[in-house]
Amino acid sequence: MTATIFILLAALAVLGAVLAVLLPNAVHAAMALIVMLVATAGIYLLLSAPFVAVIQIAVYAGAIMVLFLFVIMLMNVELRIPLRRWTLVAGTVAGGLFLYQTVHLLRGVMDDQARSGADGFGSAHEVSSVLFAEYVVPFELVSVLLLVAIVAAVVLGKREAA
Repeated sequence: MTATIFILLAALAVLGAVLAVLLPNAVHAAMALIVMLVATAGIYLLLSAPFVAVIQIAVYAGAIMVLFLFVIMLMNVELRIPLRRWTLVAGTVAGGLFLYQTVHLLRGVMDDQARSGADGFGSAHEVSSVLFAEYVVPFELVSVLLLVAIVAAVVLGKREAA
């Protein structure tokens, strides 16, 4: 039963990602990306990582995609990307790789340990202890980088007095 749900969520995630790249309308592409992010959160739930699944939905599918949609709507972006030959080749290769992975999954390559995860995998305590113990410097550097990006966006977005 778990393998069937995983295959459905993985197919939904791949379909959402492919549609996010191929859809000519930017708003529709963003909605397809939201479908992909929610399917990924479902995969995290199957891995017994509810904290990571909630963060996936709240941060990515919620906040960041709302930001993307606001930017798309405010800028009135019209993306009309023609379907080219290289797009079809890339789609064919991606589809082949997806089928290859699906066949290996159905043959039972995943063992029980990989399916269930380690003890405490994806819990708030485990994520925070790794983030703030092993990766504290990169975490702080990313926060400074985001602060610089926000200040730069405010300065660039500020209209000059006429």
